[in-house]
Amino acid sequence: MTFRYIAAYFVEGLQSLSEAPILLYEDQDGKKVHLTSHAHEGLDRIATVRSIAHVILTGMFQGKTGISNEFASQVSTAKEDRIRQYGPNAAFLVAEATHEQDAASIGQITPSDDREFYLAWPDGNFKDEIEKRHKPFLDQSLAFLAFAMPSVSGFEAVGNCIVADHSRGKPLYVLAPSFGRVRVSVPNPIPAEGPEQYATLFRHSAELEQFQTSFRLSAGSALNAPDNLRSFVFAFTALESFLSKLFSENRERLLKKEHLSPKSKAYINGIDKSRQDEGRTKDDYPVAYKFVLVASFLGLDKLDDTIKEFDATVGDRNDIAHGREFAEDALPVAKVRNWLGELVRLHVVRVEPHS
Repeated sequence: MTFRYIAAYFVEGLQSLSEAPILLYEDQDGKKVHLTSHAHEGLDRIATVRSIAHVILTGMFQGKTGISNEFASQVSTAKEDRIRQYGPNAAFLVAEATHEQDAASIGQITPSDDREFYLAWPDGNFKDEIEKRHKPFLDQSLAFLAFAMPSVSGFEAVGNCIVADHSRGKPLYVLAPSFGRVRVSVPNPIPAEGPEQYATLFRHSAELEQFQTSFRLSAGSALNAPDNLRSFVFAFTALESFLSKLFSENRERLLKKEHLSPKSKAYINGIDKSRQDEGRTKDDYPVAYKFVLVASFLGLDKLDDTIKEFDATVGDRNDIAHGREFAEDALPVAKVRNWLGELVRLHVVRVEPHS
């Protein structure tokens, strides 16, 4: 049986679409990513599963059996609640992944009272295993959108569901939904080049596989947007991981310092002198050193102006690490995310074959 795992996220920082959903990515393995308004089949599936669970649980507490009489109105209410919660102009990222699995692995399957769908009551860790299976894809889906559209300030998990097509031609819903909390963001228009940049990142997933840790941490930063401290730590660690990987791969070339502007070179030489004075080992390169060499190598715009900002950000990270006082609300989460996103895009341009 083919199972579809659908996950939806409210996109903080983007306005909804007036036209049809944008298909950002699709592959032959059944993975899809859409940027959409409230009108999307995946959101409807999640609302359906949520409604089924609500009616069943309510009936259990009230001593009722069956769900036919209240189900239709509950689905409509769930959709209305979503519009009230996120606003009529909300934008959503809906990611879908499919896989084949023996139907017997989900335990008992029963039809609903009105026979419009089947319900599965999973045994063991069925849902957790599916989520773990598709998590790298979901991490990339979130991270790549933030990279491609820097106005994205965070994500909130709307919900997820697992659905399959029963052999008798009706949908089979696995009752294991999850939902998020209310958050507020300032929406911005979807950038014209954003969807194509997103698709380009996914086209190069194979070349970016080594940076999966960075993508996982970057997605964690966006999902923790209400907690500025956690969001900053996730974001900075994601950037540091990316820099370490790329520095290690291109070390000999980077240490030649061929791409540095005079200001950047003076900055790097200053760090080298400090390292020598402090007696640091030959391989002990601080994150700012790696940032300037990698950013210069990839061609980050206005690097000379960025060095001071990055130094201050490293200071914020050090204050947190050493227990010194810091202003949590002022932590530059957006800057760190944008630096990582721009470096990832520049890296893709560097590895992409040119016609």
